[in-house]
Amino acid sequence: MKYVFASIITGGGLFVSFLLLGLLLASMPNGTPQILARIKAWMLAVAIMALAGLAGAVWAMIAHRPWTGAAIGAAPALFCLCAFIYLLNTEGP
Repeated sequence: MKYVFASIITGGGLFVSFLLLGLLLASMPNGTPQILARIKAWMLAVAIMALAGLAGAVWAMIAHRPWTGAAIGAAPALFCLCAFIYLLNTEGP
C-alpha cells in the first residue's frame, strides 16, 4: 500500500508540472522576445524538476524506501506552486 501511495503522489507531482507547463505555453503567443526567452527558461526548469522528481521517486521505490519516494515525487508539485506564486507576483501588469 505504501508503494501505491508513493506512486499516486509522484503522479500528482507530474500532473502539476504538466499543468504549469500548459499555463506557460498558453501565455506565450502575445509575448515579446524577452518574455518568450524567460518563459522558455521557466519551462525548461519545470521540465527538469519534473523529470528529476520522477527519477528520484522511482529510484527510492526501487531501493525499498516508498516514503522517501513519495517526498521526492511531491517535490515538483511544491516547486511548481512556488514558481506559480512567484510568476504571479513578478510578471503581472
